[in-house]
Amino acid sequence: MLSALDTLILAKNTFNEREVLKKEINDIVFYLRWLDYEDISVYEVRNDGKVYSIKNEEFRSIDTNAIDGVSDIISEEFDKLTELRYAQ
Repeated sequence: MLSALDTLILAKNTFNEREVLKKEINDIVFYLRWLDYEDISVYEVRNDGKVYSIKNEEFRSIDTNAIDGVSDIISEEFDKLTELRYAQ
Protein backbone atom coordinates (compact mmCIF):
# COMPACT_ATOMS: atom_id res chain seq x y z
CA MET A 1 0.00 0.00 0.00
CA LEU A 2 2.82 2.39 0.82
CA SER A 3 4.47 1.82 -2.54
CA ALA A 4 1.18 2.40 -4.32
CA LEU A 5 0.63 5.66 -2.42
CA ASP A 6 4.18 6.75 -3.18
CA THR A 7 3.60 6.15 -6.89
CA LEU A 8 0.48 8.35 -6.83
CA ILE A 9 2.45 11.08 -5.07
CA LEU A 10 5.28 10.76 -7.58
CA ALA A 11 2.83 11.21 -10.45
CA LYS A 12 1.60 14.49 -8.96
CA ASN A 13 5.14 15.66 -8.13
CA THR A 14 6.25 14.94 -11.69
CA PHE A 15 3.32 16.89 -13.09
CA ASN A 16 4.01 19.81 -10.74
CA GLU A 17 7.62 19.94 -11.97
CA ARG A 18 6.98 19.13 -15.65
CA GLU A 19 3.42 20.07 -16.65
CA VAL A 20 4.24 19.50 -20.32
CA LEU A 21 4.40 15.76 -19.53
CA LYS A 22 0.77 15.57 -18.35
CA LYS A 23 -0.28 13.14 -21.10
CA GLU A 24 2.69 10.83 -20.53
CA ILE A 25 2.15 10.84 -16.77
CA ASN A 26 -1.58 10.23 -17.26
CA ASP A 27 -0.79 7.25 -19.53
CA ILE A 28 1.01 5.70 -16.56
CA VAL A 29 -1.25 6.85 -13.71
CA PHE A 30 -4.71 8.26 -14.41
CA TYR A 31 -4.72 11.92 -13.33
CA LEU A 32 -7.69 11.57 -10.96
CA ARG A 33 -5.55 9.21 -8.85
CA TRP A 34 -2.64 11.62 -8.40
CA LEU A 35 -2.06 12.62 -4.77
CA ASP A 36 -0.62 15.89 -3.59
CA TYR A 37 2.16 15.34 -1.07
CA GLU A 38 0.76 18.12 1.11
CA ASP A 39 -2.63 16.36 1.35
CA ILE A 40 -1.39 13.15 2.91
CA SER A 41 -0.12 12.00 6.27
CA VAL A 42 1.76 8.73 6.68
CA TYR A 43 2.84 7.40 10.05
CA GLU A 44 4.60 4.43 11.54
CA VAL A 45 3.88 3.09 15.01
CA ARG A 46 7.17 1.78 16.39
CA ASN A 47 7.83 -0.76 19.13
CA ASP A 48 8.22 2.05 21.66
CA GLY A 49 4.51 2.83 21.12
CA LYS A 50 5.24 6.23 19.62
CA VAL A 51 3.98 7.44 16.26
CA TYR A 52 6.44 8.84 13.71
CA SER A 53 5.86 10.54 10.37
CA ILE A 54 7.47 8.66 7.48
CA LYS A 55 7.16 11.47 4.97
CA ASN A 56 10.42 12.49 3.32
CA GLU A 57 10.32 16.27 3.02
CA GLU A 58 13.43 16.49 0.83
CA PHE A 59 12.07 14.21 -1.89
CA ARG A 60 8.38 14.89 -1.20
CA SER A 61 7.66 11.18 -0.93
CA ILE A 62 7.22 8.39 1.59
CA ASP A 63 10.50 7.43 3.24
CA THR A 64 11.93 4.54 1.20
CA ASN A 65 13.53 3.02 4.31
CA ALA A 66 10.07 2.71 5.87
CA ILE A 67 8.67 1.14 2.69
CA ASP A 68 11.58 -1.30 2.48
CA GLY A 69 11.28 -2.20 6.16
CA VAL A 70 7.59 -2.99 5.84
CA SER A 71 8.21 -4.95 2.63
CA ASP A 72 10.86 -7.04 4.38
CA ILE A 73 8.51 -7.85 7.26
CA ILE A 74 5.63 -8.76 4.94
CA SER A 75 7.91 -10.90 2.77
CA GLU A 76 9.24 -12.75 5.81
CA GLU A 77 5.72 -13.39 7.14
CA PHE A 78 4.57 -14.55 3.71
CA ASP A 79 7.48 -16.98 3.42
CA LYS A 80 6.81 -18.43 6.88
CA LEU A 81 3.12 -18.90 6.13
CA THR A 82 3.90 -20.51 2.78
CA GLU A 83 6.27 -22.92 4.48
CA LEU A 84 3.57 -23.85 7.00
CA ARG A 85 0.93 -24.28 4.33
CA TYR A 86 3.00 -26.58 2.16
CA ALA A 87 4.96 -28.42 4.85
CA GLN A 88 4.62 -32.17 4.63
